[in-house]
Amino acid sequence: MAAGDVVSSLVTGNFQPAAGISIIILFVGVQNGVGYCGLTDGVTNKSNYNGVFTNPTKTPDVPMKLCITNSIYFYSSHVNSGFSGIQIK
Repeated sequence: MAAGDVVSSLVTGNFQPAAGISIIILFVGVQNGVGYCGLTDGVTNKSNYNGVFTNPTKTPDVPMKLCITNSIYFYSSHVNSGFSGIQIK
């Protein structure tokens, strides 16, 4: 893959790009239920959003722009979640 390519993934747990790769996540979708999504360095998790989502057609109205790298990457505690973004490096 190269800079400018679209990156999409269905994730249970973490998505960690290869070394030297940077991705801007523009959209995160989650299944109904309680859970967390955000950034992690493998030790510390920082949630971008959390809570109970009971409407499968509505995503929480919060900023979804996350930059992930090999050292700070995406995590989700949801059983079924996914994201879409653009590789920038």
